[in-house]
Amino acid sequence: MEESLNLDNPIFVYYFNALGLPPADIDHQVNLIQENFKYKNTTIWVVPVYEGFTKIECIYDGRDFLLKKKLNNLIETINKNFELFNDCNDINEYKKLFRNWKLESIL
Repeated sequence: MEESLNLDNPIFVYYFNALGLPPADIDHQVNLIQENFKYKNTTIWVVPVYEGFTKIECIYDGRDFLLKKKLNNLIETINKNFELFNDCNDINEYKKLFRNWKLESIL
């Protein structure tokens, strides 16, 4: 049964050095690694390589992580600017601060 890729989860690539291994041993090693790293909240791809070292890399942080990071940045920005807006006594000063805040989000 083929599973669909869940982009909410982070994706890891496990590169293992297969230099000198026969194809049957490579298949066995791939299956063993996939079983050992099988979790509901991550995706792991196993890739045999023939030069270099065995390593694991995160190639995608997952939607949840990216969304939380963006949300935290937004909250931080709002809190920072809230204090500036709160200190405004003049509508023109308020407009200037708001325009600068909008420009920061574009740049």
